[in-house]
Amino acid sequence: MLALRHKLTLGFSGMLTLLLMVGTFGIVLLNQYSSTLENIFKENYNSVVYSQQMKEAVDAMDDFAQQALFTEGQIGNSVNVAGLIHDFDIARDAEAKNLTVRGEREKVEKLTSKWDQYKSQYKILFAEFKPDVAHRLQYQKELRPLSFELKSLSQSIIDLNLSNIVSVDGRVKESTISAKRMMVILLISGVVLAT
Repeated sequence: MLALRHKLTLGFSGMLTLLLMVGTFGIVLLNQYSSTLENIFKENYNSVVYSQQMKEAVDAMDDFAQQALFTEGQIGNSVNVAGLIHDFDIARDAEAKNLTVRGEREKVEKLTSKWDQYKSQYKILFAEFKPDVAHRLQYQKELRPLSFELKSLSQSIIDLNLSNIVSVDGRVKESTISAKRMMVILLISGVVLAT
């Protein structure tokens, strides 16, 4: 009788141990998935915000340039433009430290190059500012196309990060595959111990 009781206790203890292991493993995995998802969303969301800030800064600078050229009001050295340049630089630097998606680094490098060209052309345009036809043509020929390129590059960074948020690929998928393997191993172990 004691032997049967001992066997039953041992068997139930083994199943209880297995149940505790599976439960603990499940909780750990859920925490890992939650943390991975939060990081992916946070990193990608921040990139979207930084890129949007860059687009808005370029838009505002472009609006100021058009205003000055077509309404004859000088704004080249105004505090607003300096602040917008600062805002763009801050957002670009933050984005350059938050590269998480394949292809994002190249886009940020190209954006930085175009931004340097844009700032240079902006300063040249307003160095000896006159709201005349020559300056308007210079704006249309050199500054405006750079503005469109900057906004397009910023939008492509936004699109890249938004598609990564929506995607189920990447780190989450890798975590899921390893979790499935471990759960199968634990299931087989449980079946072996139960028999």
